[in-house]
Formats: sequence, C-alpha cells, structure tokens
Amino acid sequence: MRVLQSCMAVAIVATAASTAAQNWEQSLPKKPFSAEYVMTVGGKPMPGMPPMKVATSERAVRVDFGSHVAIVQLRPGAAQVSTLMPADKTYTNQSLPYDSEDLEAYLFMLAPPDGYEAACEQEGIVCEKVGVEEVDGRRADRWRVEDPAEGTGESWIDSELRILLKATDAEGNGMEARNISIAASPPSLFEVPGDYTLAGGEAW
Repeated sequence: MRVLQSCMAVAIVATAASTAAQNWEQSLPKKPFSAEYVMTVGGKPMPGMPPMKVATSERAVRVDFGSHVAIVQLRPGAAQVSTLMPADKTYTNQSLPYDSEDLEAYLFMLAPPDGYEAACEQEGIVCEKVGVEEVDGRRADRWRVEDPAEGTGESWIDSELRILLKATDAEGNGMEARNISIAASPPSLFEVPGDYTLAGGEAW
C-alpha cells in the first residue's frame, strides 16, 4: 500500500504536516483539486507505471493507485480510510491515527499549513527556496531539500493551492503532477459505490 516511499523519500510534505491531528484538515487546499501524478525516472515517465489519480474535496482525499483506490475522510481524532478493490468490487474500512505512516502515503500531496520552512525546521531538514517555476501551467515555489537520513532532492509546491506538484531525488527520480484541475469533483467520487461489498473492517 505504501507505493510512494521509495520515490518520495525527499518529499517531506506529508511527514512534516502530520505533527498535529488538525493540521491534516488545515492542509487541504481551499479550492477543489484533481490531477494525475506520473512517476518519473531521470525526469521521464516510468515505463509501464500508470499515473496515480488524485482528487480532493472539503474534507476528503481520493487516490486511485490503479489496482486499488483509497478514500480518506478527515474526521475528528482520526482519519477513516476506505480501500476499494475494483477487480472484485470489495472494500475495507480502517481508522488511522493522524501520525500513521500509512496515512502519510495517502496524503503525500498536502503541503504543511504553517509553511514549508517551519515544517522543515521541525523535522530537522534543511530546506531552501531556490526560485519560482511552472509545473503543468501552475505557478510553483521550488525548494531544495537536504535530509540527513534520505539525501538531497527538490520539491515544487503550488503557490496558490499549497499542494505538492513535483518532487525529485538527486538522480531526478520522483513524481510530477499532470492534467491539473481546480474544478469540483462529483461528491460520489468520495463515497464507496453501492454495489461494493465490505470485506474487512467495520461498517460506517
């Protein structure tokens, strides 16, 4: 389930934002957002790897990994995660605390609400803003990241939405957002389809 870890080691967006439970909700973009995140190797799309489709609403995040879909509802005290398996139309439910590493993998695109520099300092990571660039037509602040444990890399944060648009390690491997939209997604996108069967966890 944690398919992002190897290529996102230098992108501290999610781990920095998880220091307080309420920060996840504060990190949600004020406008609806959807995009496809393409995994890259040396700056080019990874062969055979389909993009991850991401969408946000007022209190929820949906990530379509291809083989499965995660719908994360941000609730007081903990996040409720429904994992959909389209192949057999089943799903599981689980409640995850806001400091869970599994939850970080689902919310990788959310930038820390108190600012990137403050989050880096709190995590003991050196971050330096090195310019402003465009990613898929969106204005982004470009940050150089030096993590003593994970090495160096760069992150591009949308200047308006405060979401991660691009992240790379020292070899240029990482991910990049494409087909970015701020149009609202249908509410049904953040609900378990009626023809799916609960296969594990509690019913909500």
